[in-house]
Amino acid sequence: MSVQKYLATGSLGENIQEPVSWCQKEAARLEKHQARFPAIVAAAEMAEDKLRIPWQNLDVLTEYHATLDNQLYKP
Repeated sequence: MSVQKYLATGSLGENIQEPVSWCQKEAARLEKHQARFPAIVAAAEMAEDKLRIPWQNLDVLTEYHATLDNQLYKP
């Protein structure tokens, strides 16, 4: 269904309420899963912290990337 047809099927409030309620249901479902598996949640949070991009060091990462590119393309 196109966006125009979807918006023509009801008011804007009705069209927005459906995705909002779906998101709320998914969030509640996720919270239930998190409560059932606290060890997995803790491991995921730890992995997220380890894999997070260090934005405060972005200039260093950019310089490192440029150095790697230069070494890769050297004859």
